[in-house]
Amino acid sequence: MEFCPRFSTALPYSIIDSAGNTTIAPLFYVSPDQVDFRVPATVASGLAKVVVDSSGVNQTAANVQISAVAPALFTLNNSGLAASYAVRVSAGGGQTVEQVYSQDNTGLISANPINLGSSTDQVYLILYGTGFDTAGTSNVMATVNGVSAPVLYARPGGSAGQDQVNILLPASLAGTGNLNVQLTAAGIAANPVQITIQQGSVRALNVSFRRGVRDSSGVSPACRHREVSAGIVATAGGGAGRLPCCRYLLRCSQIRFR
Repeated sequence: MEFCPRFSTALPYSIIDSAGNTTIAPLFYVSPDQVDFRVPATVASGLAKVVVDSSGVNQTAANVQISAVAPALFTLNNSGLAASYAVRVSAGGGQTVEQVYSQDNTGLISANPINLGSSTDQVYLILYGTGFDTAGTSNVMATVNGVSAPVLYARPGGSAGQDQVNILLPASLAGTGNLNVQLTAAGIAANPVQITIQQGSVRALNVSFRRGVRDSSGVSPACRHREVSAGIVATAGGGAGRLPCCRYLLRCSQIRFR
């Protein structure tokens, strides 16, 4: 870590709040271009001053707005990829943890599509951020691709200054690809972040076969069909269909797509 000479001994780092109280602010990170610190919960809301005392030299930032709720979500790159992971829970209670990103040998971070699993699975998205725990879970809302997503937990995330929110991803999002997640806390919107849902696979396909009768065109007159991605010609919802060779009719008892 390269420290800026001005801030190499930047302690104490204090906040003078709107009530006139002075509070020491713990430092997380100091560099030539950036200083990260935590605002303690005891600091009053309103305009404040931030003071750095470095080797007896004070530097002050005035008119810093302090709010009880100021939601922000952490991201992994400049594209807004969410700092998060997913947990898929099966009907039997088994859990599978999925990372929402992958990293190549050059260090490039990219989205890793989330598998929503079968129709009986539930997938939870765990996001990290700051500034929303004081709103309380009941006052935190989330949408994914504009679809309301239940927020099950929005409280401290285990580290000082870090908050965590757990969201249940709606099954209707299956196959939708790149999506924006929008969080609001006490009516205040956080920065949108991005996740990717796995695309293009069939969730369930249960079929039965019966021998059919072909007409001169090679298609049964009863066959009302459409193509599906697996190459089978069929009609969904219990209709009749056929295999490409047209030797058998295909009776679809259940067909659902991701």
